[in-house]
Amino acid sequence: RGETGSQSSAMPFLDRIMGCMSLDPVQREILNEKKSIPVDLILKDYYDFVNYMPAPHRKFLEEIYQKSQVRSFVIENGSSDLVRAYNNCVGNILLMRTSHFKMIPKYISNPGDKNNTGYGTGGTSYVTYLGTLRNVTESAAINSKDGEHPNF
Repeated sequence: RGETGSQSSAMPFLDRIMGCMSLDPVQREILNEKKSIPVDLILKDYYDFVNYMPAPHRKFLEEIYQKSQVRSFVIENGSSDLVRAYNNCVGNILLMRTSHFKMIPKYISNPGDKNNTGYGTGGTSYVTYLGTLRNVTESAAINSKDGEHPNF
């Protein structure tokens, strides 16, 4: 698989601790309606990158995934301030994903490049893959108890 997707456990760590990639059935259905490729296939590739990380990184990420309850805690107990703080974190993860997405054309899909395949280093269509990860991240935002939804 790709070199870069598995080089860093930083984004998978943030995703796991904040619950960004844990879709409930309603979120999954909404996102599936937006894309021609099922979200589950994209997330399968995303989680597959972990298999190419060093074993201690994989173990750490699995422990975080099993133990993190940040998102569920905020949903169950969150004051408006806590929900805003959580959504601010999600917004910053989203900002990183958006910045990454915007950099890709410079390195992968340069319009003058005859060898442009439209695929990233992991063999996935980077537009679909990164766009879906961005959408999934955005869907992790939580509405406050007064119905306020973040405007990313």
